[in-house]
Amino acid sequence: MYGVNSYSFAFYIHAPVHYWERDDIKRAKEPLLVFMPRHYLDSLAADGVAAEPLQHFAHFHISQLTGGFISYNTRAANTEDFVLARVRPLLRNR
Repeated sequence: MYGVNSYSFAFYIHAPVHYWERDDIKRAKEPLLVFMPRHYLDSLAADGVAAEPLQHFAHFHISQLTGGFISYNTRAANTEDFVLARVRPLLRNR
């Protein structure tokens, strides 16, 4: 995970979860699967890191429930777009 701490993701993934910092991703020696807010793709691209979104998720902190989320008509405006992305480190790190 990058830029987020999702307890539900960590629980349901049934695999070890690593919490990455931006510099960790840039220095990685092999491709990674990273769960992150979609807007982080731009900052990685600016650093020369290729990130391929594999799946999009509407994310909402259920512990911060609001009327806007409960209503089906306004739910999309109250969620944040997260992605599971295949991230390829910088070529010079390989």
